[in-house]
Amino acid sequence: MPLRYGRRTPWPYAQGSPQDSVGALRGIYRPPLALLGAIYYWEAKGEARKVFDSDLRATVVDFLKKHSDKAQESGSYMSVALFIVGRRPEQAKPTVMLVSDDKAARKEAFQLIRDSDILAQYPGFEIDHTDFEKLMALGGSAAASGSRH
Repeated sequence: MPLRYGRRTPWPYAQGSPQDSVGALRGIYRPPLALLGAIYYWEAKGEARKVFDSDLRATVVDFLKKHSDKAQESGSYMSVALFIVGRRPEQAKPTVMLVSDDKAARKEAFQLIRDSDILAQYPGFEIDHTDFEKLMALGGSAAASGSRH
């Protein structure tokens, strides 16, 4: 979150307040080593959801169709979902989550998107990846809002 005059300013998707894009808490992930503490996953709403649904999801899916060999050859389902991720709503960011049980395809897709200029066009958005088991633990209904790749 950018600092301005010693105070945090909201990300572009949450100009009114961070809660404008942060919905219901979907789950808490506690990494095995938990060095960084728990990671909170909220449902995306408001401007972040609108940007994702209207443009970003299709941009990611189209890019992966053109550039991800492993995702094309995988035969495993890949979903593109959106969560708001962070420790607190004021510090959370919209995160495009690539979800698949095929770890190799998922990691390749993650690297391709991260190394492309796609997210530079959407300030404040991040990219991450996970498998279906972890996603279901966070609240499976969020998977329904994703896209099949």
